[in-house]
Amino acid sequence: MWEHRVWRDPVIAAALSCRYCLGSGEVAHVDDAARAVVTVACPVCSTCTA
Repeated sequence: MWEHRVWRDPVIAAALSCRYCLGSGEVAHVDDAARAVVTVACPVCSTCTA
């Protein structure tokens, strides 16, 4: 599996608790039908609090 080398850096790994939401606890996507940006809780990490 390909992985960018930045994620193997221990400083980056320590600074960001989750690669998916970057520690924010939320992710966003564009809902084309509603023409809006939708923000939801991160589906990957359980340690982040939104």
